[in-house]
Amino acid sequence: MNKKLGLVLALALGLVPGAWAQIATGNIYGTVVDESGAVLPGANVTLSGENVGSRTTTSGTQGEFRFLNLDPGAYRVSVSLTGFGIVNRDLNVISGQNLTLDFNLKVASVEETVTVTAETPVIDAKKTGTGTTVDREELSRIPNSRDPWAALRTVPGVQLDRVNQSGSESG
Repeated sequence: MNKKLGLVLALALGLVPGAWAQIATGNIYGTVVDESGAVLPGANVTLSGENVGSRTTTSGTQGEFRFLNLDPGAYRVSVSLTGFGIVNRDLNVISGQNLTLDFNLKVASVEETVTVTAETPVIDAKKTGTGTTVDREELSRIPNSRDPWAALRTVPGVQLDRVNQSGSESG
């Protein structure tokens, strides 16, 4: 009986890494600071997008906030705090990626809104693994886009065990 239980437990634990590999969501982490770099707890942070409607949270004691398990797509993050201007940032969430953002709020003598339209940083300091996303545009530029092996050749770190001559190893 113990051998059967051990075998079932071992099989169940063997499936856990595969479950983690199927993550299709991304996360947004951020920090809210003032012009001098001091953290701002209690700031209102709103996430809006087609996939989520609107989510709101408040920055913590170290000015930190997070939005977890977001579907891939375009989002807008808006940060506001009484006595400071509003900062908006448009960004794209990619599956399996963590975005880390810093919001610098300026003291507002008059009500003002700042919209940042810069690119989202490519480096993901929270991610511990390998993976890639091949979007539709990149896939359309691969000469043999219907061949999965041709698509895999474009992924950094993937090594195929033989040369595909004239499609002899295709799909």
